Amino acid sequence: MNLGLGADDYLAKPFSMLELVARVKAVLRRSQKSLEKEIKTKYEISNIEVNLSNFEVKKNGVVVDLTLKEFEILKLLLTHPEQTFSKQQMYRTVWGEEYYYNDNVINVHIRRLRKKIEEDPSNPKIVITMWGFGYKLGDFS
Repeated sequence: MNLGLGADDYLAKPFSMLELVARVKAVLRRSQKSLEKEIKTKYEISNIEVNLSNFEVKKNGVVVDLTLKEFEILKLLLTHPEQTFSKQQMYRTVWGEEYYYNDNVINVHIRRLRKKIEEDPSNPKIVITMWGFGYKLGDFS
């Protein structure tokens, strides 16, 4: 058995059932801990707080009412901060259907989202346009 090929652990024969059960539980504990680390539910960017658990967005401590699609766009950008999404990718992910080259749908939702969360929607810092590519989250590092 070669652990370098992706195995977590192995047991040599003969083995006891107690040892097998203990090793399976250990693997499950390790995988559960890694899942818990990956799932982030609260984000803070600039003056915006986003709670993915209860779908709440606050700007300067005041709750902002976003539509479901606006929230899903913001969530997509927050959970993939290094990625630029084309309008096609964003549409397929947020709407869950094929994109039929109607840029207006995405443009309208982005404009409305910016009006609600940006300090200056004409000069956005949170939802950034990457001209010729799509949209990405602003750099807040």
